[in-house]
Amino acid sequence: MLIASAILAITQTMAEGLRRVAGTIPVPGGQEAVQLRVSEQYISKFGELAETNNTLILPETVSGVGSMMPWR
Repeated sequence: MLIASAILAITQTMAEGLRRVAGTIPVPGGQEAVQLRVSEQYISKFGELAETNNTLILPETVSGVGSMMPWR
């Protein structure tokens, strides 16, 4: 029962955090801030992938980081 309560508390906290983030998207600059954060995480994880694997997956065009963004 204690574990279930802890899991519930964590999921409720995560849900509240997501609601707060979603609420900031419509304000001026909100969408750009979200895109910047997602881009930072994407590039970070891409770098980790490059460090741990012998195979490197490159974007279609390497001339711009924008081509690596998943919402394009």
